[in-house]
Amino acid sequence: MADIVLRPLRLEDAPRVCLWMNDKDTVRYLGGGFENPVSLEDAKERIALQLDGEFTGERFAVSFADTGEYLGECSLLLPDGRAKKAKLALVLLPGARGRGYALQALKLLLDYAFLQKGYQRLYLKWAFKNQ
Repeated sequence: MADIVLRPLRLEDAPRVCLWMNDKDTVRYLGGGFENPVSLEDAKERIALQLDGEFTGERFAVSFADTGEYLGECSLLLPDGRAKKAKLALVLLPGARGRGYALQALKLLLDYAFLQKGYQRLYLKWAFKNQ
């Protein structure tokens, strides 16, 4: 299995972001907000919110360590610095699933959240039917 890393999102990730955001099998488990087709410009705007510091939380690209190829993304959402807690989120491109990348990404995100950010409690909502 190839090594993966978490890295900052880049505007050049937008075409691959569009792939998962427009995949009905992917977004049906994400709890809403992804019902409409997403354009390349929409994806770029979504990434720009993170780059400009206007996104509440932190989002990272999940990518191969050697090439930087975007495989999906993971996030710390709704962070509460006083209570030291946040919600975790993870989404992978359809072709990146079933290879252990989700587990690797979650381990990296947990290490970052607990060891570097000092969070004490993290939440992950998982759809039971999502395999």
